[in-house]
Amino acid sequence: MSNKKSTPVKQAIPVVNNTSPDFFEKAAKKSILIAVALIVVVSFIAFKDFILLNKVYLFKDIGSDTVNAGYPYFYNFAEYFHKYGMPSWSFKEAMGQNIAGGFLRDPFMLLGYFAGSASIPKIFIFTELIKIIASGAVFYLLLKQLKVSNFSSIIGSLLFSFSGFMIIGSSWYVFTYEAFSLALLLLGFELYFQKNKWLVFVIAIFLIGISMPFDLFLMGIFLLFYILFRLGQTDQLKPKLVVTLILKLCLLGLIGLLLSAPFLLESIVQILESPRGSGTNSYYNLLSSQPLFETADRVQFGTSVMRLFSSNLLGVGNDFAGWQNYLEASMSYCGIISIILMPQVFALISKSAKKWYIIWLLIWILPNIFPYFRHALWLFSGDYYRLFSLCVSLVFIFYSVFALDLIIKNKKFSLIALAITLVLSLILLNFDYFDGAVQKDPMVSFFVYASLVVYSVLLFLIAKPDSSVYLKYALLLVICIELAYMSGSSVNDRVAVPVSELSEKTGYNDYSVEAINYIKKNDKSFYRIDKDYYSSGALVHKSLNDNKVQDYYGTSSYSPFANNNYINYLKAYGIIGKESEAETRWSPGLISRPFLQSLNQVKYILIKSYTNPIWHITYDSVAKFGDVIVLKSKFTIPFGFTYKQYVTQVQFDSLSNWQKDVVSFNACIMANDDLSKTSGLKPYDIKDTIPANQFTSELYNKYISALSADSLKLSNFTDTKIAGHVISTQPEMMYLSFPYDKGWHLKVDGQSADCIKLNNGMTGIYFTQGTHQIELNYKLQYFYKGFILLLAGLLLMLLLFIINRKGNSFMNVTKEV
Repeated sequence: MSNKKSTPVKQAIPVVNNTSPDFFEKAAKKSILIAVALIVVVSFIAFKDFILLNKVYLFKDIGSDTVNAGYPYFYNFAEYFHKYGMPSWSFKEAMGQNIAGGFLRDPFMLLGYFAGSASIPKIFIFTELIKIIASGAVFYLLLKQLKVSNFSSIIGSLLFSFSGFMIIGSSWYVFTYEAFSLALLLLGFELYFQKNKWLVFVIAIFLIGISMPFDLFLMGIFLLFYILFRLGQTDQLKPKLVVTLILKLCLLGLIGLLLSAPFLLESIVQILESPRGSGTNSYYNLLSSQPLFETADRVQFGTSVMRLFSSNLLGVGNDFAGWQNYLEASMSYCGIISIILMPQVFALISKSAKKWYIIWLLIWILPNIFPYFRHALWLFSGDYYRLFSLCVSLVFIFYSVFALDLIIKNKKFSLIALAITLVLSLILLNFDYFDGAVQKDPMVSFFVYASLVVYSVLLFLIAKPDSSVYLKYALLLVICIELAYMSGSSVNDRVAVPVSELSEKTGYNDYSVEAINYIKKNDKSFYRIDKDYYSSGALVHKSLNDNKVQDYYGTSSYSPFANNNYINYLKAYGIIGKESEAETRWSPGLISRPFLQSLNQVKYILIKSYTNPIWHITYDSVAKFGDVIVLKSKFTIPFGFTYKQYVTQVQFDSLSNWQKDVVSFNACIMANDDLSKTSGLKPYDIKDTIPANQFTSELYNKYISALSADSLKLSNFTDTKIAGHVISTQPEMMYLSFPYDKGWHLKVDGQSADCIKLNNGMTGIYFTQGTHQIELNYKLQYFYKGFILLLAGLLLMLLLFIINRKGNSFMNVTKEV
């Protein structure tokens, strides 16, 4: 920040004010309270059933990510936070993974972490409302920095808070934080550009950095185009100013990144060490090879058009009939009034500014027509709209607010632009993009048509020189009614979890809870539990994260950034496809492979019926609770068992799934590069593999006994520390059933040693003959190193404060204007 008086910059929307102050302008700085109050009122109307806890803000329909992913993840974070503090390695994430990178994906969930895991289901609605209200308030302040009137700023804040991206995104949680962050980033830029106050910009970068690194790129692209538009339409686009401004923003951005370094670095590691981040299962080749100017198909384009008028024209939730699904399709709705107002700005601004308005609009509209450019924005990582939808909405909101201000202040309204808008709207709304296969919601359609008429009339009357202030009140009321109706439909016409389900024997509170408590009471060793059913109650998708809420170690996982080594292990055994991107996120675990369950300490499975005949042979039924049967394995191996033989990865990859399972009872699988580190292990002859028709339970027991002979005797086991001893009768390789990760630090007999990657992704420790003490400690690779960068960021920030206090113009950008 600076005490030096800044040079005023040109207004974004130069106007001739022909109006006298009304209620909104007389409210002066207090008008933000009006904006916040209206957002609160509309929110209460739209979310009433959730606020009053008649429903929980968890969805079983296409929004099942809330109940399958969001709820389990945040629940696990809250449990971990209260037990250990800063999250690091968790054995509840698949078969083990570093979870630090996702801890602050949504920093507003710190409220839930501090409140405790029991609060998680009911707190979602309140964290989402806080973000909706905060985003609206920040956007209001942004518009005021652009010299927009109080009335227009209030409307802009409402349109932003209840845009399609915000409301649909709120039922997937993290998107509302992205909207808040982008609004804060733009506000931070304007405060710096106009007043040389740079602290808000640094905070915005910090908040993006601790959440999702990729958003820094996406939001940075939007900010760059915003800056060029901002300078161009106010005749300030000078090379010297642009270069100076960008360089100084980069310096401020660097400070924000340094401040976020502990969390930023861990998030980057999590992404890079996942299949999606490493590119091993990404969509890059497919999407980047598409023709540059290949147009979107009619269904996709038609969906984008319909979703501009309303998020719900093509249905809500599971009833959505457009491209992809209710979340993945375009979410560019930002109020029907924006459809009427946006074209007006071109009739009301100067010719010199008009070209920049056209360019900025085309930048964000053309990717809806030519998907290649949208894919490029996402670096070809997926066929996404998501944050891109918010960028489109922002253009419409900005133009609409600017147009409204010009209409009110200059008392001008283009009937030609209105006529063109209405005709084009009717054409777009009635064109059959779906070949008759999709019917628009009749109620929403009526509301859209009626709104187009009502807004046209109200804006025409408001533009009259003698218009009454009551017309403004009427316009504001109609906007609030529209936003409450549209937003309410987006969240209420869905299959949400009733609050009664939190206490009934259903969902995550089903009879699995009693079964797991029974197991824990009777077995204090380390073991994993698999289930052949899913507890979340989701109607769409499977809940592969039950263990996070029901508190047990499992093998399945639904994660956007799964550990690469865990995925590679599943691929090596043919559990998931080698080229399937979806399966790297939806990993079923070991439930279909009994032999691998034995090798990975799956001692119990919970079933509701014997869907797999082999369970009668391999498991004993030990208890039943309600409809849940507890099966205990007859063939279990302790955690930390040892191999005396090996096969190479190349040999292993050529085997059938049956051979792979049986070989794994006889030998560990090693990369050729690691063989020199393990002298003394003997090679296993693949020819000795027993064929399926000769395999017996006696042989199964023999394999189990052999592997269990020289196993680890645990003295300590937590998520971040494993200790014990092993007596090796000869050189052996110990297999530990969790993915290899460089964060695990090994000591053997008090001396540092290296873990070895086994079986295409799991962890191994090599021993010579004798008794050995082992200790494994997990340490975050970059979190604590990031504090050095954080301190550097604080020093840089302090230096800038000192420079500004002394009146130095080093960071003064307005001197260039």
